[in-house]
Amino acid sequence: MGTNTSQSSKKATYTGGVRGKDGVIKRFDNPTDAYNDLYTDIHAKLNGKSSWVKPSTKIGDYISKFAPKEDNNDPVSYSNHVVKYFNSRLSNALITNDSTLSQIKNYLIAEGLDPEREFVTAHLQVEDPKVLKGLNT
Repeated sequence: MGTNTSQSSKKATYTGGVRGKDGVIKRFDNPTDAYNDLYTDIHAKLNGKSSWVKPSTKIGDYISKFAPKEDNNDPVSYSNHVVKYFNSRLSNALITNDSTLSQIKNYLIAEGLDPEREFVTAHLQVEDPKVLKGLNT
């Protein structure tokens, strides 16, 4: 999957995959700041503090917003990968594209996992490694 960062005014090589209020994907000078921004963004979405994604949002709908076709992404493939990743982390639940963020969060917590970290990891496994250079380590 690709993330179009060509509109960014910053010349850094790292993105958090998160759009700013101006619609441009945020760019960072180092992978730590990019990771932390993505983690914070996902925390907001999982806890009802996002204006466009709520805990009741289905994972398939979330991915379609997070990685839209307009940015040269394949939301269906992206969502299927994220669902597969979550299912690999869970022993007693089955995630589908119709599972809500809240359900997934609760399943991850029941497994003793940090939901925000798991969401970030799932995203980083799908994103273009050239765009998120250094974040997949």
